[in-house]
Amino acid sequence: FDYGDGEPGQYVTDTTGIELLNNLEFLRLHDNNITSIDLSNNRKLEIADLPGNNITDIKLPEGRRLWGLKLNGNWLQSLDLSRNLGVEVLFIDSNPFSSYIDLTNNFSLRNLYSGDVPVYFGNKAYVDPDDELVKVDLSNLLDYNISFISLLESPFYESDEEDPYV
Repeated sequence: FDYGDGEPGQYVTDTTGIELLNNLEFLRLHDNNITSIDLSNNRKLEIADLPGNNITDIKLPEGRRLWGLKLNGNWLQSLDLSRNLGVEVLFIDSNPFSSYIDLTNNFSLRNLYSGDVPVYFGNKAYVDPDDELVKVDLSNLLDYNISFISLLESPFYESDEEDPYV
């Protein structure tokens, strides 16, 4: 299902009934006015592409099938991915999370776009863009298949000082 880049006056605001789409594999709802979405019954969902909405609450299907999750530019304050261990691509930047996102057991993760959002990999690493003393030894993340981490929206990269970690 693809409906996005809402034209003025043509926004999706209510996703009631989406749980009845049992065979839904791909969902793209860019730039609408969705505040809550329940995808917990969409067990075949592989990609949820939902940036630029007003989502404050999301329920995801459990299991390893969901591999792409794009939630940037919403109003999420928390996100539990402990039952979504198949996620490979994750966009979570530009959300007002109240604490870090725990990715301790998300070993399938390959591409992480966290921007200004702190993320935690158990005792392996902690990435907090607001902490001026951020130093991450990515060799601690060898158990993960991560090939890309983006902190581009972090205040760390907005500094006029040269980045010593590049």
